[in-house]
Formats: sequence, structure tokens, C-alpha cells
Amino acid sequence: MSPAEIFDAYAQETRRLAYPGIIVESRPHFLRHTPERRNADAMVTFANLPSGRADAMIDEQIAHFARLGRPFEWKLYALDQPADLRARLERRGFMSDPIEVFMVFPLDRNLAFADRLAGVEIRRIQDDRGVRDLVAIQERLHDR
Repeated sequence: MSPAEIFDAYAQETRRLAYPGIIVESRPHFLRHTPERRNADAMVTFANLPSGRADAMIDEQIAHFARLGRPFEWKLYALDQPADLRARLERRGFMSDPIEVFMVFPLDRNLAFADRLAGVEIRRIQDDRGVRDLVAIQERLHDR
């Protein structure tokens, strides 16, 4: 699979997940995440904005979260569209964080190496409990 195909598969799988405590709206050109907790930031992800409408769609999201009185982050991936989305967001006052790495490992491969890593368990999250556990870990790491 190409990087674009892997990323698209990840985005499609993410669109199907439920996140406890987060309202996820699957829009045609992005996902919008709004936590039920008022002190948690909302987020827009997986943008595939039509180039001719990208600026208007960005402005619509800014207005949407302003109406809610909620801060939000636009999670930008290298394969998001249009290609100049980062510059468009920065022109509207968004600030870039350090680049993060998105890694994929095919789980159908032999994972024997994991047995050699003390305390490491690799498993697929497939239910609400797994998602809750992942969110709890991320929140603890974020609070550090």
C-alpha cells in the first residue's frame, strides 16, 4: 500500500470509532471532535477540503467553534488537502506545533520481536473500553 492509501485507511477507520465523552461529527471533508467537558479543546481532523472552497470551510469551522465558545485545534496531517492548508490556517492565526510522527505497522506480520520487549503489549483497540483506556493514557501524558 502507498502512504496515501495507508493514511486513507486510517482516516476511514477513525471515522467509524466512538470516543467516550467526545461528540464526533463525520463531515464530508473533515472530522469534527467536540469534547463534552468544557475545559477540553475541540479538534478538526482529516481535512480533504476542495481547493476552491477551502478558505470558506476553514472560516466556517472558526465561526462554528466561536459560537460554541470553544477553543479548538486543527490537527494537520501531511496528506491533508489542499496541499497549502498549513499556510491557510496560519494566515488565520493558527500556530504550528512541532511536527509529530505518524507511524503504521502491519499487525499481520510476525510480532515475535514484541516478546523480547519487557512490558510491551501490542493489541488492536476494538471496543469502547479500549478507547477509554487510550484516552485516559493520553490525558495523563498531556497533563504532565
